[in-house]
Parts: sequence; C-alpha cells; structure tokens
Amino acid sequence: MRNLHLLFAGIFFFLFSSMSDATTLAVTGWKKHLEMRGYYSKAARSAQEPVQVFLNDQGLEIYFLSNVGKVAVFLEGDGEKLYQRDVDSVIEKTVFINLSEFEEGQYTLKIINDKGECLTGEFIR
Repeated sequence: MRNLHLLFAGIFFFLFSSMSDATTLAVTGWKKHLEMRGYYSKAARSAQEPVQVFLNDQGLEIYFLSNVGKVAVFLEGDGEKLYQRDVDSVIEKTVFINLSEFEEGQYTLKIINDKGECLTGEFIR
C-alpha cells in the first residue's frame, strides 16, 4: 500500500510540474484573432471564415481555410503600402508576416482576390 501511495505521489508531481511548464509557455506567448471584414463570393461555403488572421508578438499569421484562389496580401500603415505579396491559396495555406521591423502604430491588412473582393482587418502594433 505504501508503494501505491508513492506511485500516486510521483505521478501527481510529474503532472503538476508538466502543467507548470505549459502554463509558463502560454503566458510568455500571446495570440489575438484579427476580425476580417468583407466577403468573397468564390469562397467555399462553410460555417467558418475562409481566411483567419491572428496577431501575435512576432507578426501576423494568415490561414487560408478555404480555396479563395489567387489573392494579393497588402499591409498598409499611415496610408502607404508596407508589404505586398501574391498568394495562391490552393498551394499556400499559411502566410506569416514578420512585424518586428515595423514601428508601433495602426495598420490595415487587406487580402484582395482576383475579382477585386476584399477582406480588411485593422490592428495596432
């Protein structure tokens, strides 16, 4: 019986110490969902957004959850284009924009498809 108690104490200690490490990792990194406004008529019909964007402490993560075709990704700040990239969502499902070189301020992300339909999101860095 004593060995059984020691076993449970060891398991409890292992689980608690593992949870402590996971909590530390979760606190040091953050991720915020960026609401995108607009509509793509070509996007596959589903309950979720065709494109999801997250802002984290390093940059923007763009996920193409549906085939939205070829799009142009623009990042603007103070009225000027700071970043531009063409993406084929059939081939590339994820795009990362490193924001470490950008100054603090307000930015606008635009994702425009080949029909001129646009998804827009704004954020402050």
